Amino acid sequence: MLPSPTHVETHGVAPAALSAGAALPIATRRTITDFDNVAVSQLAMNTHPLHTDYLHARATRFGRPLVVSPFLLSCLCALVVNELEVAAIGALEIRELAFERPVHPGDTIGAQASVVDVHAHGATFEVIGVKDGGERFARFLLALDWEHA
Repeated sequence: MLPSPTHVETHGVAPAALSAGAALPIATRRTITDFDNVAVSQLAMNTHPLHTDYLHARATRFGRPLVVSPFLLSCLCALVVNELEVAAIGALEIRELAFERPVHPGDTIGAQASVVDVHAHGATFEVIGVKDGGERFARFLLALDWEHA
């Protein structure tokens, strides 16, 4: 027989508390490391040297390696989902995705999200990716359908 849990963590905004037009507070940020970028590049089999080779990147208009965009998208989605008090995401849809500015290893990123629409089984958010200092680097709509615990 398994012991009873001694701690149950609940945090985030409950689905019933979401309303169209409201901001979803997101305090968590993430500093992107070289290891993150190289590891994700290798896992995704993205061999372009612009992501992992400083000498190659220095000769480009960016001057430094670029963080691979699927990793940035994953981080931004996680920042939003982690602020919601839901057991599991049953479906996720990303629309109107645009990466507007580069992100480099060493940059710290965060997200700003506002509720676009709420329905019985989910919500849609406008998500803005920002670097420290407030520079916007990405924007997309994130539609989530969830399963309640």
